[in-house]
Amino acid sequence: MRQSHDYGKLFDNSINLKRLFFEDLDVEKEFYLGPIAAAGENLYVTWTEINKKDGTVNSFLKKSSDRGHTFDANTVAFVNVEIADVKAIKNSVFVVATSSIVDHNVLFFTSRDNGALFENRQDLTLNSKLVEGNIEMTVSDDDVYITSQGTYWAKQYGGAIFRHSNNSGNSFSEPVNLSGNATVSIVKLAHDEKNLYVIWAQHGGSDGDRIYLRKSTSNGESFDEPVRLSSAKSSYFPKIAVNDKGKVFVMWAQADAAGLYGEIILAKNSDWGNTFGAPVKLATSKYDLFGTYIETQPNNLLYVIFLDSVYTPNSRNAVYFITSINDGESFEKPVDLNQDGSFGIVNPRFAQFQNHIYIVGDTGSQYDSSIFFITSDDLGETFNRSINLDDSQNTEKPIDFKETKLENNTTTNHVNFQSLQASQSKCTTSNLGVLEACSMQSFLFLGIFTSAVVGTVIVISTITLRRSTQNDL
Repeated sequence: MRQSHDYGKLFDNSINLKRLFFEDLDVEKEFYLGPIAAAGENLYVTWTEINKKDGTVNSFLKKSSDRGHTFDANTVAFVNVEIADVKAIKNSVFVVATSSIVDHNVLFFTSRDNGALFENRQDLTLNSKLVEGNIEMTVSDDDVYITSQGTYWAKQYGGAIFRHSNNSGNSFSEPVNLSGNATVSIVKLAHDEKNLYVIWAQHGGSDGDRIYLRKSTSNGESFDEPVRLSSAKSSYFPKIAVNDKGKVFVMWAQADAAGLYGEIILAKNSDWGNTFGAPVKLATSKYDLFGTYIETQPNNLLYVIFLDSVYTPNSRNAVYFITSINDGESFEKPVDLNQDGSFGIVNPRFAQFQNHIYIVGDTGSQYDSSIFFITSDDLGETFNRSINLDDSQNTEKPIDFKETKLENNTTTNHVNFQSLQASQSKCTTSNLGVLEACSMQSFLFLGIFTSAVVGTVIVISTITLRRSTQNDL
């Protein structure tokens, strides 16, 4: 973990979470850090412990009350479970996990005292034969939404699973399989003031690999019929973004009909998800396109990030950034942030504060612990040189980016946080799938925090400790 107090120009020395949490590593146990969450000044870090002798799995949560400068002495233990996701809002902390002893049951824990005690434990399992992975949680006021991809034991199909609580996690509605019996991956949820939107990639059968969307106008009580957004039979890695004006954007990567080119496709909608126009092709490459990311911002801004596996001078992926200033009606020409091949990322994450844009990503390799960080001070018109935040990779002093005059801001402090959910499934066999699914083997979670008052930027990466002896961030 590293912090910057000047909008990402210089970073403090890294805090090694491995050494902080595991002073006496037991050779009979394996540890890996898990999801992280933030609310106000509070930061919550989780990890899982596996006993190599008997296979028991336990997870733990630790809290910092000062944005990661120090951590409380108290550690919360979750016995016989593996934490899948954690979210925090105000004084509440929510944990969704899977049981390691009872058919991988989906469990939900709630704390109402900033993570000190977790007294409400619920079993949310839909079917004891359904193994759920890629579990993600979204929290908004009193609503808690949980999505996952499921696979039935000894079957090739499962479904896109949805759960909802409208009373801040005190109880949940019955789980719903939105896709029916199908093989799915990358289930994502977004919401605006009127609707919920769930998308997923559906695989196999005569339909091939397609992107689907279902909308709810009743806050998840019921859903419209599925809408197929993609026409190509090889569509992967869907991402979704919405804004407060009723516009919905769904982006994915696909192979062309001949299987010769990779394409980045955008489907957009301007009437709260009712009708989608013909998808728009944002990019084409002779190589695989992956690592898709899309973000809406105020003032009609829309940002798109994607990666191209084209060979750069140092065999690094091209990192393309595209801006739209009119809510996706038109797009600027893609800008390769890695023209000189000086850095390589596979899992881009994005954060913005005022005119400042931050992009961070890892290499996806268990042999390279680099974390590359790049900034723009003019809403993406130009970008500064990348910096490697991994101390073990740096032999020089931190790079001092160009000076930029910044206006003082005295508004109420808030923290924005984005986390990268680790893939629980094995690497897929498709060319596109390998790049994203396998890239999770080294860096499981990556987060960016931005503070509106002091310009603080916090980057946390959590490394699979049993695979790395580097100085973990």
